[in-house]
Order: sequence, then structure tokens, then C-alpha cells
Amino acid sequence: MVFPLDKGRATVVLDKTEYEEKVQHMLDVERTYERMKDPMAVYKRKLVFILSWLKDEEKIGCELNALLFLTSEKVSQLYCLRKVHKAPPFRPTVDYIGSIGYSTCASLWTF
Repeated sequence: MVFPLDKGRATVVLDKTEYEEKVQHMLDVERTYERMKDPMAVYKRKLVFILSWLKDEEKIGCELNALLFLTSEKVSQLYCLRKVHKAPPFRPTVDYIGSIGYSTCASLWTF
């Protein structure tokens, strides 16, 4: 795998299986990370309820409701950027783009 370092302009080449093993080892530390079940169904139900209520109360219009309403249920993806000079070898990052609340968060900046 080829990916950039978390800081700087360097590029790292790492074997995919080695990358996956190191990330899995990092996630297995129970005092740092906790395994949980997928919360997307609950979030979707709450968001749809709130948007419906806001539309019924005429707090938001049809255009904004259509913009905020869910069109996909993409689960956020974890990826890690390599750190060279620090103890944990990777910096975990969650890709929120396209996930359940992305439209809602992005729309707050436009109004």
C-alpha cells in the first residue's frame, strides 16, 4: 500500500497484510477502543423523525428537507495514516463523507 504520512510530504510504502495486522493490533487494545454494534439504524430513525417533525412544523422547507434527507446509509470507514517518529505507528481517522449525518453537518455551514 502507498499512502502519505500524517504530517509532512513523505510517502510510505507498506505491505497490505502488515498494515492490516498493525491496525488490528491497535484496535484490539481494549482500554483505548471499545467494540460496538452498528448504530446507523438508530441514527437514521432519529434523523428521519426530526426532519419530518421540522417539516411538519414548517421550520424547514421542502428544499432543505430534501437536501438533509438520507439518500445513503454508508457506514463511516476507518483508515490510518502512518506516523514515523511516534510510539503508536498509526493515526486513526474516520471518513465521515457520505455517511448518515454528513449532509446535515455540511448544510449547517451553508445557512
